Amino acid sequence: MTSREPVRIALVGADRIGARHATAIAHEPRSAGPVAVVDPPAVLSIQPSRAASSGEAAR
Repeated sequence: MTSREPVRIALVGADRIGARHATAIAHEPRSAGPVAVVDPPAVLSIQPSRAASSGEAAR
């Protein structure tokens, strides 16, 4: 793969409400779910929303 080719990333765990972590998998996902296509060199940062973080902290 050259640096010009887009990279397909599956965000595993990002579909759950309040998920604290999502794992990025750099290959074609086998299951349906959130997918991002990024153009290298790119940094993909996944952070929980403030509402989800507050809900998790309250538990």
